[in-house]
Amino acid sequence: MSVKALVKVSVNVLDNIVDAATTVVKTTKTKPSIFTKSVSDTGIDVLRHAVDDELRVVTEVIERTAKSTPIDNQIIQELGISRLRILENGNLSGGTFATRDPAHLVRLKEAGVKRIVDFRNEAGEAFEKLCKELDIEYLRFPIDNTRVIPGRERMGMAITDDFVKELKKYIEMVNKGQTYQGCHFGIDRTNLGLTLNYLLNPKATKPPILLSWGDYSLGNVVNRTTKSVKKIIKKLTPEQRKMLDLPEDFEKYLMERIFELRNANGVLRINRAF
Repeated sequence: MSVKALVKVSVNVLDNIVDAATTVVKTTKTKPSIFTKSVSDTGIDVLRHAVDDELRVVTEVIERTAKSTPIDNQIIQELGISRLRILENGNLSGGTFATRDPAHLVRLKEAGVKRIVDFRNEAGEAFEKLCKELDIEYLRFPIDNTRVIPGRERMGMAITDDFVKELKKYIEMVNKGQTYQGCHFGIDRTNLGLTLNYLLNPKATKPPILLSWGDYSLGNVVNRTTKSVKKIIKKLTPEQRKMLDLPEDFEKYLMERIFELRNANGVLRINRAF
């Protein structure tokens, strides 16, 4: 069932509830007093207004989604993408397509994907070449929780301008929409990439839902991932912050974003020390 059809059914159900409530009031055996009748009529009016308001909000969401998400969800479902995450602005994430049949990449493009960001350290030239042949914009942006690449500089060392330039390219690609982001399994490095974008991209509005392995605590995943991003941020020079167009009150903005990220992932405890 499509979203619009589902909304239509939901609205019909709500209308039926309102009609049923009206019928109960009108057919009740106990004759209502002027006061109780007034209260009942007021309650029904409030319920009707609530239904109208909800329909208006849902309709606006559908219209925005239709405009900002030009992705064929049926094809995406048929592809059976591992660890698939539906992101804002028509963006997606999951396991890499580099190890899949090239025909699957063709179908991914047919679904509306125009760009691919590859977080894998082990990314090879063959996959990049295939993307270019299919006219899919490709960015190799390898990252992990212990190293910042290119250059394989360890987290304790200075962040290079090359890394910042690649980070900015990544954020710009995500802002264009219709971008598929992923690492080998679509979990750890993808978690880090999505978190980098959310915490450092003022245009990002929806916190990503992070994934964990098996019984590994999601709280630990959120803590580890945000810790890695904060390490990167602390190493940025003033010039590099300007390169990323970060706001002047970035520390306050960052803590608000971390709180929203933790809240979206059900991890409520937060250490506000930057």
